Amino acid sequence: MRFPPTAQAQSVIIVPIFDTPARKKQPARTLSVCLSANLFVF
Repeated sequence: MRFPPTAQAQSVIIVPIFDTPARKKQPARTLSVCLSANLFVF
């Protein structure tokens, strides 16, 4: 499935926002948050 370029750009911008030091302590939780944010954008 192909996404519009705008959707891909937004998802790339969202990921760094959640890329915090806490990610090293809770990688699974941060990953789920990023996925939820990306799904919300799409």
